[in-house]
Amino acid sequence: ILPPCHIGEGVVIERSVIGPHVTLGAGTVVTDSRVSNALVAGESRIEHAVLDGAMIGAHAAWHGHPDDASIGDYCTVGNPQG
Repeated sequence: ILPPCHIGEGVVIERSVIGPHVTLGAGTVVTDSRVSNALVAGESRIEHAVLDGAMIGAHAAWHGHPDDASIGDYCTVGNPQG
């Protein structure tokens, strides 16, 4: 974790690099990813991704697509089954 970052309560980070300038909302799960300059709202899942400059809404899922994106609440990008 590279500061400055704000990591919400209950966030799970596995095999990932977070920061700088990242906010992860409560309950978010980040796996096998690199996230920088991003805002990820609560209860979201980020997997196999490189995100820079992204804004991800609440209850959203991002699976292995390029950076510099914004998605709203309850959206899924990518194929979570592989």
